[in-house]
Amino acid sequence: MDNLVETLVTGLVVSLLLIFVAWWFWKRFDRPSEAQIEREESIARKKEETRMWRAVEAQMAEERAELEQKALFERRKAEERARALPPPVSEVSNAFAAFGSQQPSAESSQNETVEPTEFELDADDSDVLDTPELVEVRQDKGVVVDEGQPLPEILIEDEPVQESLNPETEVPSAPDLDVLVEAEHEPEMPTTWATEEEIEPEVTDWSDNWFANLEQH
Repeated sequence: MDNLVETLVTGLVVSLLLIFVAWWFWKRFDRPSEAQIEREESIARKKEETRMWRAVEAQMAEERAELEQKALFERRKAEERARALPPPVSEVSNAFAAFGSQQPSAESSQNETVEPTEFELDADDSDVLDTPELVEVRQDKGVVVDEGQPLPEILIEDEPVQESLNPETEVPSAPDLDVLVEAEHEPEMPTTWATEEEIEPEVTDWSDNWFANLEQH
């Protein structure tokens, strides 16, 4: 039993020593070949180139987007300037000819724009000063009262009674009932009818009656 244990311990120690010696020889003498070195260098170079090209492509994409935005902005500005410009004279004349109307001349348009300003400059108020007589406004001075003096009494005149111009007939008085009763009890007198010859037409002037009534009132 003791021999077995000693054998195992001795084998473990020898194996550890051999592993260390093999590792040292491998690190010291085991070098890659030239082909292996070139392959490793090419792999590293390809990785660097790939990283560089990716960065370049990202930068180019950003620049392309900026250029597209600038081109779109310039295109919109050009369209706005083209809309602001007046159409050529040939197209305008053709359009007027198609509609059968005459093209307004530039001189007439300038005169139309200038005439209102001339009228505005000529307008003045000189005609107000050419009136034949100036109206003077009378300004009465108020009552001046010194300090300490009593205020003057203001006489209030009775307002005259306004007489109506329209003549009004007087209201007749109420009849006496006793007289009416006595008249009923008296014998009836025979009525006599006047003939046409006896009836004389009354010639009355309505204007005289109207003025008489007006004077009575």
